[in-house]
Amino acid sequence: MANASVYERHRPNYAMSSADLLQAGQRVCRPDIIPVTTVVLEDLIVDQGHARNLADKIRSNPLGQYSPISVRARLMGDETVHDVLDGAHRATAVNMLMEEGAGDGTLMANVFHGIGDRELFQERALAINSVASLKLPRIGIWCTNAWQQSPWANRGLKLHQVFELAAQSRPRLTQTGLNKDEGVALITWGRETASDIQEKPGMLAQIFRTVDYAAPDLVRNARTPDPGTDARSVITPYRLEAVVGSFRDLEFYAAQRGVMRVITEGGLRARETQALVQAAARVLRPGMQEDEVYNMVRGLNLGMIRAPRRARVPRTETSPANAHNAGLQAELAQTRNTLAQSQQRVESLQAEVGRLERGIEAQVAAAEARFTLGLARERGQRTAAENSVTRLAAQIAEFEKLLAAVITRQGDAGKDTKTQSTNGHTSKESPTNGTIKPPWWHDDIFRGERRVLDALFKEGIGVDATSQQLGLPVGRVGDFISAALIKQSRLMRRTA
Repeated sequence: MANASVYERHRPNYAMSSADLLQAGQRVCRPDIIPVTTVVLEDLIVDQGHARNLADKIRSNPLGQYSPISVRARLMGDETVHDVLDGAHRATAVNMLMEEGAGDGTLMANVFHGIGDRELFQERALAINSVASLKLPRIGIWCTNAWQQSPWANRGLKLHQVFELAAQSRPRLTQTGLNKDEGVALITWGRETASDIQEKPGMLAQIFRTVDYAAPDLVRNARTPDPGTDARSVITPYRLEAVVGSFRDLEFYAAQRGVMRVITEGGLRARETQALVQAAARVLRPGMQEDEVYNMVRGLNLGMIRAPRRARVPRTETSPANAHNAGLQAELAQTRNTLAQSQQRVESLQAEVGRLERGIEAQVAAAEARFTLGLARERGQRTAAENSVTRLAAQIAEFEKLLAAVITRQGDAGKDTKTQSTNGHTSKESPTNGTIKPPWWHDDIFRGERRVLDALFKEGIGVDATSQQLGLPVGRVGDFISAALIKQSRLMRRTA
């Protein structure tokens, strides 16, 4: 049949051009015919196979592209360019035809004037779920573009952190490093963005834990395969998460690309992918080039990594003798389709299990660190208390020597007095009642420390036993001993 040139297209003769409307700040939508060369195609995320099919249909249809797309007009210097709101595959198809020398290189479009970047994102968000295989790259690229235009893009925050806060009922704004008003505005932005995409903030946080650290070209080319399709050469969400999980951030972009080439060329399955990534992580270094990574990883012993595959059974021609097998073959095809869907589900669950395991490992490490710190602190307190007991015992011995010396001097003075009294026919003796003098720490100034010192020196038990017997922490026992040392020093000076 004739191509689209059978029908001539005449551009409406409007009194004001798009540039005039934009300069005047008017919000106007009107149908128009625009050159495909004015459409910004670089930021579109499309399925090339679907765009190819559309191009073939437009080429063979005498009406050509009869369903208009929607675009936003904006000024870029002195020229008017158009951002696609709806119809990315149609715009790509017409561009394919123009490059092949077919068609007139124009698009029927509803042109919107006066639309801001936020409205552009909201309109595009409506198309995110229209093609299931493109959901991950569209969310990743479009949300990242919107984030880079936000006032918080240069504040050191990642998108997964924003969506994690937006998912909390009572978010802790201190984690953002922003003041209260800025933090509230940030969380509002995250929740509104999730609402535009019709996804929960928690799900977006999980997606961006991978996207935030992945090479942008890998995110753009990632696809979620349809059930039953051959996904051996596809950058699936599971493969992307497995690779980025071991090679994070800008310094490993080349490593991500090289490892992903090996995975997609070899058609590795979930367990094979995980084994290859773990093996590559042990040999790769930051700063390596993509080809260097590719050659090194491809040289690994994939025979040890690759899981055994079931041998294919050759087909047999249908004949009257095996016609009864037709039903079994149909059932086998259905079973294979079900297995493919189950495998995709298993890959998704394995990715979730890996994420949970990493979280559990982090929690266990934190708990071990807290336990080690507490144990070290307790050991330090016990050592300090035992050292205090040693010093106190030494001071007790010194105090007892001093006390004995004082008693000796008093005894000598008494003997002299008695001798003098006898010579003067006067007798004066010091009365004694035979009682035993209590320990020095029974002085009134040792009221608080008396129980601890009795346990340590009268009962002769250690610091740990004293702590258990009196129901006191080891550190508290040490405090009592330190206080006793200070008071005993004062008592010694007073006695002397």
